Amino acid sequence: MQGLCLLCTAYLAYRRGRNPWLWGALAYVLTLATPLVLLFVTRQKRVTLPQHLAQYPHCRTKRGIACAHCNSGSIQLWRNGGLLSNRDQHLCNHCGSYLYES
Repeated sequence: MQGLCLLCTAYLAYRRGRNPWLWGALAYVLTLATPLVLLFVTRQKRVTLPQHLAQYPHCRTKRGIACAHCNSGSIQLWRNGGLLSNRDQHLCNHCGSYLYES
């Protein structure tokens, strides 16, 4: 895919009287950087349990924590970074919303 993007950009630059090597190299670098940009753009803000409860005080119930979006009491615990990570994400089992991190 990157090779096709490189060739198309170089061809269009040549047809318009521009430097095809420069524009081809620029297209190649930008296609390599796209996953990094997407990683930072789609990254979620990490919220801890006290911050979550301060924002949604109605989520504290007698049985534990409920979802802020659908009021379900079924919360899943997920590992964030694999087996060696000490970060846990808590997700709603019903609607799939990210709730908080511990």
